[in-house]
Amino acid sequence: AGHTPWSGIWITGPDSVLAGLRKGDSVTVTGSVTEDNNVTKLINVQSPMVVHSTANAQPMIMDMQTAMFGANAANGDAIAEPWEGIVVRFNNVTVVDVYPTFADQTEYLLDDGSGPVLVRRDGMSRYSNVPGDTMNGKTLIHVGDTFSWVQGVVYFSFNRYKFVPRGDGDFGTFTVGVTDEPAALPEQFSLAQNYPNPFNPSTDIRYRIVTPGFVSLKVFNILGQEVATLVNQHQPAGEFTVRFDARRLSSGVYFYRVQNGMQALVKKMMFVK
Repeated sequence: AGHTPWSGIWITGPDSVLAGLRKGDSVTVTGSVTEDNNVTKLINVQSPMVVHSTANAQPMIMDMQTAMFGANAANGDAIAEPWEGIVVRFNNVTVVDVYPTFADQTEYLLDDGSGPVLVRRDGMSRYSNVPGDTMNGKTLIHVGDTFSWVQGVVYFSFNRYKFVPRGDGDFGTFTVGVTDEPAALPEQFSLAQNYPNPFNPSTDIRYRIVTPGFVSLKVFNILGQEVATLVNQHQPAGEFTVRFDARRLSSGVYFYRVQNGMQALVKKMMFVK
């Protein structure tokens, strides 16, 4: 990858082919260029790859604004698309949401003040928005935490440009956000009526957890068949809001159930296209 527009591409292949690569390697790679889920990739990489030299100086990393790759940038955006597959850097960023999408619970939002960008947790870094990852020694990030800078590869999936740090070296100084007072913990396990209801195509589901533990939030159709799993992880006590997008489903009545340990609550909602 380079540091100018249109100079990078994702390479995918078996570990037996890619595992030996290191940053700074100069290589010749043979494969097929394709659009895979709206991401330009080199696939079917042939083995062996030719490594010409190692420990080369890496391309300059360009400073960007988070808003360039925000929700307003559609696939093929004239500003965002040229940087797909290239490492860019955002400076002085703040964590503004640790659970912005139901499609991937490991994504979070960073904002440098220009507008938020979705960040994926694919890389091998110590930072995570998933509470259960603290059991693996990761540092849990919260809304209000800041980084002096973060760099990573521009990606695209589920109709959004995204940002993928590769490891700990892609994060600058981490500072825990300061809050005036801790939020009051809920007094009882509860599940609110979704809003809006009826809805099209998305709605928010809010629930409260009193006892930290494993939580599942699932959606079922009128026949009792599971159609979506929105939450399936360990969560601390607190209040949570999850966005459910039903655009791929048929209109009708659905039920959503939250379970925390032996406790479970169910409510009904109406999807009208």
